[in-house]
Amino acid sequence: MVTMNRPFPLSFALSLWFVMTACNPEPPSDRGEPSDPSAAGEPHLAPVIDQEPNDRPQQAGLLVDGGTGQLVPGDVDLYRPPQEPGFWRIEGIPGGTGGLRLDAVSAGALLPDSLTTRSTLFAVRGQSDDLVAIRGSTAAAMPYRIRLTPALLPEDLPVLGEPNDLNHPLPLRGIPAAVLGFYEGGGDSDSIEVPASALRSTPAITLEVSPLPSARPMLRLYTPERVLVAEIGAEREGQGVAIPNLGPPESHESWLLELVEAEGAAVERPYTVSFYQAAAAGQRVELEPNDAPAYAMSLGGDPSELTGFFHTPQDRDLFRLEVSTPSAGSVVAAPDGETDLALIWTPPDGVPLVLDFGGVGEAESFCSRPMGAGVHTIEVSPRQSRGLGLATYSLRTRLETGDVELEPNDNPNQPTLQPISRSMRGYIDPETDVDCFSWRTIPPIDTRAAQRVEIQPPTEIDVALEVLDSEGLQVAVADRNRQGGLERITLGELPAGTYRLVVRGRGGASCDLPYTLTIH
Repeated sequence: MVTMNRPFPLSFALSLWFVMTACNPEPPSDRGEPSDPSAAGEPHLAPVIDQEPNDRPQQAGLLVDGGTGQLVPGDVDLYRPPQEPGFWRIEGIPGGTGGLRLDAVSAGALLPDSLTTRSTLFAVRGQSDDLVAIRGSTAAAMPYRIRLTPALLPEDLPVLGEPNDLNHPLPLRGIPAAVLGFYEGGGDSDSIEVPASALRSTPAITLEVSPLPSARPMLRLYTPERVLVAEIGAEREGQGVAIPNLGPPESHESWLLELVEAEGAAVERPYTVSFYQAAAAGQRVELEPNDAPAYAMSLGGDPSELTGFFHTPQDRDLFRLEVSTPSAGSVVAAPDGETDLALIWTPPDGVPLVLDFGGVGEAESFCSRPMGAGVHTIEVSPRQSRGLGLATYSLRTRLETGDVELEPNDNPNQPTLQPISRSMRGYIDPETDVDCFSWRTIPPIDTRAAQRVEIQPPTEIDVALEVLDSEGLQVAVADRNRQGGLERITLGELPAGTYRLVVRGRGGASCDLPYTLTIH
């Protein structure tokens, strides 16, 4: 079981929260009620900064020390943040019974029809062309006061300054990195752009969102065209969310991450987003997003092996297995000891094979299935997990050509043709697997045909060997040795006809270690 590695732990966010709370012990309430009682009753004590008209970007007033203003029905007042380096906390304190609606918007963009309801903007970036928009949450006229305080933030952490929606994401410069953000109430969301160049320098990256105990974060992944690719939400408050294995986009220049507080957080809930390398050098891992056929990960070479992750109970991982020459294909998905999984193989003809027989910690697999040329889809998904962290599994695939058994061949009427004087490879999986083969004798030409039949299993496997005639009657049987022991049947000259070899598993199984069957 893999547990979340948090380079910037929750205690860091909590410490920051307490520092901010101590610096400002009276934040505005969720209802927009004034945190400064004198501000609502006596807004005239501060200078008037609401110089109409100021409802268009080019008319926005400059915030210096804060001040007062007046909203009328349908009014919007625009201000520029202080033009100084750093970040600012901007509070809108209503002077009536209603609330205020604050948002940071781009000077070059149209104002949205519906702004997020909140009375505080934290980490508004100075020296920018972005604006602060103020509206009333009621149809009545309302006086208001704006209060500014510098945002004292750690100098070594980039900050998601407002605005930072999907149109204004913070660019990620490299890996590893950590970003400080703030949920500011009313369903606030923050965005980060992850360029492909930052991802191609490492096999995969892990990103984790570490919230306060009372927050319930959600993470959305988009293409640059704003197509939603994946959505991951915490199941409970205080739980972090993560993509443990984000890979580079195959056909895009970047990914866009949107960080959302699912419960509609109160003001100023800090969180950290951490990005770091997910795999050691040389280790191959499953790459997200791969939850849909359009984003299925290519398995590449043959054979192929990788480590996969289930980051939510609803996760599903899809892979592409490109077959150029008709082959015998084998796939093994083995979970960690706390997880149960299912394996689904869909060949080009679209008829899936669903394997869900094993329990917790048991592998699902198929061996030596005929795979025609084309793209085959492999899906691995969780059924349950006893652990509390991320679940892991390994996925192995192999393609073989030449003299190899072809499943299903468990029935003597569905045998694999066995050439004389050549060896055939086969696999016992599961332990009760039965493999059937056939060969023909044509005396007097084959006067020495079928003098000896041998099977050499791998060390971990015990098998029995049986010869049947064309009527299905047993001619001979060998079951003398245990695991790894050679089984041999010596025959006299056989009449012309078709004969069957039956290989039965007696103990042990492996989709990776073949036995060798030879007719001399």
